[in-house]
Amino acid sequence: MSEVERTWIRLGGIAGIATIFAYFIAVFSPLPWPIRRPVFFAIGPCGILLVVGLCRLLGLHRRTVTVEIATLFGVIGSAMMNLMAVVQGAIDAQMDRHLPAAADAASRNLIGWIRNSVNSVHLGMDVSFDIFILVSVTLFGISMLRHPKFGAKFGIPGCVAASATLGLNLYSFPVPPEPDLGPVVALWLGAVSVQMLLCATRKGGPVKTNA
Repeated sequence: MSEVERTWIRLGGIAGIATIFAYFIAVFSPLPWPIRRPVFFAIGPCGILLVVGLCRLLGLHRRTVTVEIATLFGVIGSAMMNLMAVVQGAIDAQMDRHLPAAADAASRNLIGWIRNSVNSVHLGMDVSFDIFILVSVTLFGISMLRHPKFGAKFGIPGCVAASATLGLNLYSFPVPPEPDLGPVVALWLGAVSVQMLLCATRKGGPVKTNA
C-alpha cells in the first residue's frame, strides 16, 4: 500500500468519525442553533472524504463496479446533504427573523403556515439525500461481505440498516419517518470509520493489492 493510499484511508476514517460526531451534535445536542449550524454544514464535506477513503480501502482488496457506484452515490448524497443543510438553515433564519414581528395570532398562524410550506423544500432534499446515501451504504455493505478486514459482521448490518431506513423514508414521504433509523446507520458508519483507521495504522497495510 502506497503512502498516498494510507493517507486517504486515514483521512477518510478521521472524517468519518467527525461526520458522526457532527451528526449527533447537530441533531440531538441542546446547544444553541448558531453553534450547531456550522457543525451541521460540515457533515456533507466530511462525508465525501469518508466515502473516498472507504473506496480506496476496499479497492486495495478488489476493484468492483459495486464499490465505484457506491462511491459515486455516496459523494452525490454527501453533497446533497450539505445542500439540504444550508437550505434548511437559510429557511429557519428567515422565519425566525420575521416571526417576532408578528404582533397578533392571525399573523403568527400565517407565518407558521408559510414555514410548514417552505419546509417541504428541504424535506424533499432530505429524501433525495437519503436515497443516494442509503443506496451507497447498501452497496458498500455488499462489497464488504467477502472483504478480509470487514466481512459479514460489517456487511450484513450495513445492508439491513440502510435498506430498512430507506424503506421507512420512502413510505413516510414527504415527512420524516417514525421511528427514524438514521442514528443506527450513523453508528454503523462510525464503526466502519474506526476500522478504517485501524487498517491504515497496521504495519504493511490493510490488504494486499490485487493485480
